[in-house]
Amino acid sequence: MNKSRRTSALLQLGLAILAVHFLTLTDARAQPSLEYATYFHHYAMSNGRYRNSNIGIVAPAPDGSTYITGSGDDWHESTLWLRRLSPDGQRMMTDIPLFRGDALDIALTPSGKVVFAGRTAHDTLPIVGGFQTELGQAPLPLSHHTPSTGDAFVAVYDATGSTLHYSTFLGGSELDQATALALDDHGTLVLVGHTQSDDFPLVAAAHSVPGEDIDRTGDAFVARIASDGDLDFATYLGGAGYDVATGVVLDDEGNTWVIGTTYSRDFPTLGPQLESRLPSCPVGEDCPADVFIAGLSPEGVLLHSTLIGGSGRDVGVDVALTPQGELIVVGETSSMDFPVHAPLQSPPDAERSGFVLKLDTTTLSLSYATHLGGPAELAELYHGTVVTAVDTDEEGRAYLVGATSSTSFPTVSAFQTSYAGGEVDGFVSILSADGSALEFSSYLGGGVQASCELLSCPREDATDWPLSIQVGEGGVLHVGGFTTSADFPTVDPLRPEHPPFISLAGFLARLMTDPTVLLEPNGLRLSLSGRAIVLGWDETMGDPKYALHVGSLASLIQTREYDHVRQEPCEITAPPFSIGLGDLPPGDSYFLVTSVRDADESSYGRNSRGIERPTGVSCP
Repeated sequence: MNKSRRTSALLQLGLAILAVHFLTLTDARAQPSLEYATYFHHYAMSNGRYRNSNIGIVAPAPDGSTYITGSGDDWHESTLWLRRLSPDGQRMMTDIPLFRGDALDIALTPSGKVVFAGRTAHDTLPIVGGFQTELGQAPLPLSHHTPSTGDAFVAVYDATGSTLHYSTFLGGSELDQATALALDDHGTLVLVGHTQSDDFPLVAAAHSVPGEDIDRTGDAFVARIASDGDLDFATYLGGAGYDVATGVVLDDEGNTWVIGTTYSRDFPTLGPQLESRLPSCPVGEDCPADVFIAGLSPEGVLLHSTLIGGSGRDVGVDVALTPQGELIVVGETSSMDFPVHAPLQSPPDAERSGFVLKLDTTTLSLSYATHLGGPAELAELYHGTVVTAVDTDEEGRAYLVGATSSTSFPTVSAFQTSYAGGEVDGFVSILSADGSALEFSSYLGGGVQASCELLSCPREDATDWPLSIQVGEGGVLHVGGFTTSADFPTVDPLRPEHPPFISLAGFLARLMTDPTVLLEPNGLRLSLSGRAIVLGWDETMGDPKYALHVGSLASLIQTREYDHVRQEPCEITAPPFSIGLGDLPPGDSYFLVTSVRDADESSYGRNSRGIERPTGVSCP
């Protein structure tokens, strides 16, 4: 998923001042730490019931804030909300309902517009400039909500949700839903998903004939929408079995890369092929599912298409495109013989494991393909590991989230080292660019099932499911998902407790991954845990002021304004005061926070840095 990246001149200046006066950067990488983790929910009585609110996908903005998808669901209706959390996680910047529908993906345009894609069975979405102005089936009454009907949709709003710039339906007379979207810098938008409509609207289709029994099984679809809002192409992608597309990216040449899952022995393939058991499955047998990877030109011509899988069920879930032009595909496999290449892990002793693979988009050759998981001996309902989302950085690392029932899932420099209990815990992992090592890996979850009080809980065991990860400015990781755990590990939360009236609550976590900083002389170490963030800054606000705050998690020690900072071996000096690091108890975690303020003393951002008391240095 494309993310707009820009940095204000003020931010660059602030970082330059800090770097010049007291920082000496090295190439070492600090391990991610939780800046905040909070429950995230909205519930209200409607038709005599309380609505659940789940976070599915998150999208980081350039200012460090986080846009969050979500739908309030009381089993009879679904409302799409536009929510935006401030960079420090302490306030809602936007929180408004938009229309009836389920958002399954979200992205930001380079100009800051918010794009939603998903499914709706209602006609409460106004159509602005769209090529399909009516649902392909009769709209449901507002009091009804069913996942078995509806059309795909796209909706483009301004940053506040107050202006709808573009919207359209996409679908036929049966169920159609968009599961993922991709954007480029020119305004092109690609939707992928699943359709059961034999009258799905097609334009310049690579495959114009739907699969056999499409109304029962369904095909994947791919649709490309031009910057003027018209369809460039829309096509089926599938065979006689069940097919669904779940991830999509656009490369620098405008080609569309789609991944998903197929049960079709006759799924269209083209070009170099990876290893797959599905095409040779005898007719009449219960054939396994395989992952498909397909590339289409800007005109919708199929360029490449291949399957990968073993003798079990292999499910493609998400995809990312590295700056080097390689695809990273993730998902879940029950195949002990899943095709691997330079694997990090062997198949774990579990019914299913996650998988991660990277391949070249020109040759479709694997750079690596590996299982990811651990032996699973606890859960009755879920037995194993699934990777649910992936993003990447400039070096081609794989940033992963998912869920596991394994008490032995691999951890590296973890902030949560052990399985907390329940049915599944979430995890966050970083795989090196060559796939040879986990650079970081941690559990993220609780183990105590929240009490639903007025409602009966759907299960007795706590579950934690991260569903999205995005790498934002400065290497900040934004993770969203849902949890039923009353003891989900919150840090500086906006909402510290699981809501009492609902079974599922969303969560949002922000992890900092800035480089380690070593200060000389005497080996004093300062680990960066964040970057300066400027919110709503413009030139009319006048010259900014800066403030230095030093404190622990429990208390603020001192605070003063400053225009520069000086680092000495045993103290941080910010006129007109200094703090002796020798006075800080060893082993505690302290924070240096710089705030950017306007002339009216209104806070517009902050910059957090962890401080470790020096070891081996005698400070007075």
